[in-house]
Amino acid sequence: MTMSKQKNKLLTVIRLPFVLIHRLFKKTNSHGNILVIQPFPGIGDVIWFLPHMHALADAKGPITLMTKPRSFADKLLATDPRIKNIIWLERNPGRHDGIGGFFRLLADLGGHAFSEAWLFHSSSRYAWALYFSGIPVTYGFGKKAQKRLLTQTCFLSKSELKKHSIEKSNRLLEYAGIPFKNREPDFYIEDKVVENIKRQYKLENNQQLTVAFAIGSSNPLKHWGARHFVNLARQLPDKGFEKIFLLGGPADQGLADEMISGFNSNNGEIIKIISMPFEQVAGLIKCTRFCVGNDTGILNIAAAVKTPAVGLFAVTQPLTNSSYMIAIIPETINKQGNGEMNDISVNQVMTLIHKLKL
Repeated sequence: MTMSKQKNKLLTVIRLPFVLIHRLFKKTNSHGNILVIQPFPGIGDVIWFLPHMHALADAKGPITLMTKPRSFADKLLATDPRIKNIIWLERNPGRHDGIGGFFRLLADLGGHAFSEAWLFHSSSRYAWALYFSGIPVTYGFGKKAQKRLLTQTCFLSKSELKKHSIEKSNRLLEYAGIPFKNREPDFYIEDKVVENIKRQYKLENNQQLTVAFAIGSSNPLKHWGARHFVNLARQLPDKGFEKIFLLGGPADQGLADEMISGFNSNNGEIIKIISMPFEQVAGLIKCTRFCVGNDTGILNIAAAVKTPAVGLFAVTQPLTNSSYMIAIIPETINKQGNGEMNDISVNQVMTLIHKLKL
């Protein structure tokens, strides 16, 4: 018997009691109960994996997403008809850490009677969890141990495994034969939300020129700063823009107040909106001409509602997963993602607005 066959036999023996326990306690009628594990923690990560989740849902029915609480996926996807449930992956720190956490993860997976699971990550830990949970059909990139633990037979090549997770996920769906034509993130908003936003902020006139500023970021190094945003805000009314919305979270309250105090133009209006529900934020941005801001979740939402998103990138690599994401990097550096936000000038932003006729 070859070494490979011996390893496979050993894995089968180890897995057997877990599968029997899973089948003993699982719910019935699990066919079509699809799980997606996407363990990246940010809002933007949820946005950029929307095309993959939507493609799976269109092919197989609404999916359950397992992701981390920091993603706010429960709020982002609350009304999305293709996402039927969110379950939390709680790690670093959390109840799924360590050996005990691994068995709690198994219990959480086994309690849902999934018929199929998709792992959009290279982790062996999650592949082991899927293996022992007894889910009949499992897909993943095929890195290292995943090749033995997942049920699919076609995995990514060594060169493909070096690519970005989004590109790897694209390839995985293609290999699995999932129709994947729309690769632009598409954030679902109910029509009534947009209509309410238009009435509330008097945006019924589609010709009105409005702009959104995504002023926050969880990383201080990604902040463009009040001074730059204020200088940009002062120039926009002269170009015909009548309203500027400052969008951020609770931590951005002081920054927004500082910006408002520095905005002294009599030709426009600046409106602070802090901690608005995500669907309403999306509806508001959809009503604006464009959104400009730091590399943050709100900027990603802008691209996902098909509003031009002018992203300010100096310390991170520019995002290229949407045609609506327009990246600005400092003129003073050649290597992307290796600069400072202060190196991005207001003139760069205004030049781009004029060039693209935003």
